[in-house]
Amino acid sequence: MRWRRELVRRKWTYQRDSMGGRPRIDREIEDLILRLAQKNPCWGYSKIKSKLIKLDFMVSQTTIRNILNRHNLQPPSVRNGSIFWRQLMAHYKDQILACDFCTVESIRL
Repeated sequence: MRWRRELVRRKWTYQRDSMGGRPRIDREIEDLILRLAQKNPCWGYSKIKSKLIKLDFMVSQTTIRNILNRHNLQPPSVRNGSIFWRQLMAHYKDQILACDFCTVESIRL
C-alpha cells in the first residue's frame, strides 16, 4: 500500500508548467479597451469591439466585459445613468407642448 500512497502523493504534488486555459490578453490591448471605454462612456461592448476590429485586434465582447469588470467599469447604461421619465419630459417639453396644440382634423375625426 505504500507504493500506492506514494503514487497518489506524487500525482497531487507534481508541478505543472502551465495551468492551461486561454492565454491572457496583451497589456497593450487591455489599456486600449480601458481608454476607449473611459473616453467614450456611451459605447457598449459591441461598439468597442467594432472599433478594435477596425484597428485589426480580434477581441470578443465577453473579453471586453471581463476587462471592464476587472477594472470596476460598469456597462454603459450604468456609467451614464439611465434617462428617467422626468428628465425625458423636461428635455422634450417644448416639442410636446407644440404637439398637443397642433392637431389635424380628418374626415372621420
